[in-house]
Amino acid sequence: MTYLSDATFWVLLSFLIFVGVFIRVGWSQVIAMLDGRIGEIRSEIDTAEKLRREAADMLAQYQARHRDAMKEAAEIAGRAKVQAETIRAKAEADLRETMARREKQLADRLTRIEQAAEAELRQATAALALKASETVIRKGLDAKGQAALVDQSVAALKAI
Repeated sequence: MTYLSDATFWVLLSFLIFVGVFIRVGWSQVIAMLDGRIGEIRSEIDTAEKLRREAADMLAQYQARHRDAMKEAAEIAGRAKVQAETIRAKAEADLRETMARREKQLADRLTRIEQAAEAELRQATAALALKASETVIRKGLDAKGQAALVDQSVAALKAI
């Protein structure tokens, strides 16, 4: 009975009763609280994993869009290069056509100038021949004089 009068015994007994009651009543609440916290952490981990997957999907989408945009930009640049080459070739063809047309116009103009000069020369020759005939007829030249007059007319024609 010495134990019953000892305070240490009663403290130990009180502590064991307290622990027993705590385990019986409080342990389930502590376990429930810890289980709730574990559930919250799992939920946060699942949410974080879901967000990570969404971010990875978005990254893949943006990378695909970037590749598509780069591909489209390359196609646009290729089409622009082809169009520029087409425009350059058309400009060269137009220039050649314009030059050929101008050369033809110049050749036609030179032909008209030559024809006008020939016509003027014929008129001058005809006028000179008419004047020579008139002079021969008026003066009644002999054969020597007529030959000299013809030589003079030929020399005048050569001068023209």
